[in-house]
Amino acid sequence: SQDSGELEFPVENAVQRYHKDEVCTWFIIVSTDKAIELNFTQIVFESPENCNNRYLRINDKLTGTEWLYCKTLTAGELPVVTSASNRVVINFKASTWMSNHFKLSWKTVVPNCGGEIEAKSHGTIDSPRFPYNYPPNQDCEWRLMAPPGKKIKL
Repeated sequence: SQDSGELEFPVENAVQRYHKDEVCTWFIIVSTDKAIELNFTQIVFESPENCNNRYLRINDKLTGTEWLYCKTLTAGELPVVTSASNRVVINFKASTWMSNHFKLSWKTVVPNCGGEIEAKSHGTIDSPRFPYNYPPNQDCEWRLMAPPGKKIKL
């Protein structure tokens, strides 16, 4: 369990190649009180877009949240994905060896917790990882602010 790392697949100039339609899987697991931030620097797929034959899928194991990418993304489109939990699974599938690859760096982060909220007509506040267990050793505090002359009802 590391606090950061890099993942590139396939590795540039790799001798061993993946097989056609093979699904490759990586698990990133960090301390239970942390979340994971994935910062992509490359996502390249041969065209056209086809999520059946090629994809990069990230799954937050605790919440079930999933991010799916099936096409080449340019610099302005490359995502930063932040999990709500300490475990993510990355799946990569490609129908051919050439022109399909990704590269990312990852690091542990403290899950979002608390902050200032400017009240609107209505809204919700959820504890971290809701509806799942609250992470250990976190002290979250929210400051709710209403416009002048208005009240907040909880």
